[in-house]
Amino acid sequence: MGRLFKAHPLTVYRVSPEEQLTLLPKTRDYEAIAHASFEDIDELSHIEKSTGTVVFEDYRSTGFGPGNVEFGEYVVFSVRIDERKIPGAALNKQVEDAIDKEMVEAKKEGKNFISRDRKREIKEQVKLRLRAHTVPTPKVADVWWNTKTNLLFLTDKSKGFVEALDDVFRTAFGTRFVIEPLTLGLDEEKNMVGHDFLTSIWNANGTTFSHGEDSAHAFISDNITAADAQETIKVSEVGSNAEFDDIKRAVEDGKFIVGAQLTISYDDTDYEIDVDSALTPILKVSVPAVTHLEQEEIDGAMLTQIDRVETAFGLLNSLVEHWKQESSLEISPEEFRRRMRAGARQAAEDLKGTLPEGTTMTIVTSDGEKVEVA
Repeated sequence: MGRLFKAHPLTVYRVSPEEQLTLLPKTRDYEAIAHASFEDIDELSHIEKSTGTVVFEDYRSTGFGPGNVEFGEYVVFSVRIDERKIPGAALNKQVEDAIDKEMVEAKKEGKNFISRDRKREIKEQVKLRLRAHTVPTPKVADVWWNTKTNLLFLTDKSKGFVEALDDVFRTAFGTRFVIEPLTLGLDEEKNMVGHDFLTSIWNANGTTFSHGEDSAHAFISDNITAADAQETIKVSEVGSNAEFDDIKRAVEDGKFIVGAQLTISYDDTDYEIDVDSALTPILKVSVPAVTHLEQEEIDGAMLTQIDRVETAFGLLNSLVEHWKQESSLEISPEEFRRRMRAGARQAAEDLKGTLPEGTTMTIVTSDGEKVEVA
């Protein structure tokens, strides 16, 4: 089993259908996932790396079926990467020994050097020989696709798994679907940057915001880094029981919080999310893990855990939206007009009693609404 039941990084994507291809016959999702199945290379010593899809419940299995891939609106599978890695020092030593041996033979034939091309050949031969004696190391990351929201989650952020997911998704679905990393809607031109977001939460000692019909509370709890605008000087502190005095002094000196662990309390549950100053869609999420008991079906535990991770991501989105509205960094046209009307009415109230008797004034808002002051 992969990383879903552990604290893990998280890469989030949006799945978009190609409009011109949406009318093509749809293959069952488990059949499509099977097209990108992992190929075992234990007995194929000449192959260095293998990437493909495996069953979520058992990373050794590629026996895909509707019962282990399709769960209501969710498509769930894992990506497995097996790679034979030869330690660099061991490779260099073996190559040097082989070249020395080749030189001894060359001198017997009156030669005093080995060509560069021959050295490259020797290195490749050594790699093949060592690879044949190297057991491939498996790595696994979990993937789930919420076909209702069209969000796809990968429990890893490394370049290797990001590239692997792109490859297997293309192999499975061709151009029927396209995955692209999800952003949180921040715009540098509007000065909506993550260090303002984090620093404001730090200065306010936390913030309460709405999520759906309920409220949640967020605060910076651990693993904090502060830096200047150019991030040339950084101050970091770790420890949930720390007083973070160095961070406090750094912020007082004008530095920003550029990275931190946020704890969001919601519905009697604490969600821990690592956030950086770019507010990238790549996070580290820790949610209360579902303990797998013998009498509990793994499917139920998996879906519960998926729901908790998606809740954590949704809470972060709600928190960012709350901050943007509070900071007036992004206001919809409707909200802008509402605020202008409210401002005009407030201005009218403030002017009452200051005008000479019998005098009227008309305040016109930017959208043409007139507010009479008498």
